[in-house]
Amino acid sequence: MASGTAFGASTRAEYVAQADPICQAAGTPARQAFGAFFAAVKHKKGGANALNHPKVVSHQVRIPAARLYRRLAGIYTAMNAQIAAIAPAPEDAARVSAWLSLRGTVAADLGALAASLKHNHLHVFDQVTLKTQADTTQANNSVRDFGFQFCTPPGTSTIAI
Repeated sequence: MASGTAFGASTRAEYVAQADPICQAAGTPARQAFGAFFAAVKHKKGGANALNHPKVVSHQVRIPAARLYRRLAGIYTAMNAQIAAIAPAPEDAARVSAWLSLRGTVAADLGALAASLKHNHLHVFDQVTLKTQADTTQANNSVRDFGFQFCTPPGTSTIAI
């Protein structure tokens, strides 16, 4: 992920200009995590089709998926720490603080998804999946008008890594 000295922003545009590259840089390790997951799944019984069969998923894909969510939680946490080092424009401070708090909840959700799969608690996984989607949407919507291209995807997507 991108590193460098973060400076305070005097305007929202300056804040976005500093934060968005951090989110953009996180895309590379996230793509690598997904690539590793799909490579691992390909070698399981049923290959990529295993993802469409819940009984197979629970036995064949559970551990690679847990690994994926654990990696995504780490990426998200590191990205949040880098973004938190940037001081937002004064008028946006409370909103950015709330956004980062929501993003922290999403990172925790990703960790909970990993743990539920690792321990084969698929009912918990289903519940946390819904919570993760709602938390991600809430985080994205809280700064949707900031002009982010990478920290908050355009449209109604719930994925922001």
